[in-house]
Amino acid sequence: MFDDTEQRKIRAFHLYKGKTLNVVIEDRAGVYHSGMPPGPNEGLPRHPFNTQLFNPIPAQDLLEALASAEDFDTFVAEMVKSGYDVFAGNEFPEFELPGLHRLTDEKGNVAGAIWKQPGQFSCLWWQPAGDELVFKHAAVTVYRKEWAESLFKIIKNTKTFEELDAEVEKAGLKLSEVIG
Repeated sequence: MFDDTEQRKIRAFHLYKGKTLNVVIEDRAGVYHSGMPPGPNEGLPRHPFNTQLFNPIPAQDLLEALASAEDFDTFVAEMVKSGYDVFAGNEFPEFELPGLHRLTDEKGNVAGAIWKQPGQFSCLWWQPAGDELVFKHAAVTVYRKEWAESLFKIIKNTKTFEELDAEVEKAGLKLSEVIG
């Protein structure tokens, strides 16, 4: 579907609430690192997902999603339902990432997120390897499978954010800027 681009073996996502980084998570076993030092005689807790918490305010959201998640995909989907947005991460994350726009369909379902800055096209279930599918005018993460192919065509066939915005609207999605 995506020009036969190689899929990344270990997906890595940066989860934002508004423009603020909250969590970096990888689809591999690792540790839950909250940024708080472990207690005496304790190491970092092992976890099925390698997790780095950057903002202690939403720790309860994260812990509840981690505890109830059957797998990585379920965890990420739960975080999206809780109002977090997913940026495909290949580098060290930005602590503040402005330019977030949320995509919603006619029923108000969140279909994905677009950042008005260079970045990778990715999906919750599929992330390209390395620096493939990086676009100068936007970063896109698709949350719903039924929108993946059309959003990929849109980003691939546009050169500016304004063109992308117009094409997204023609496709039946609403692009709304997220402030804060």
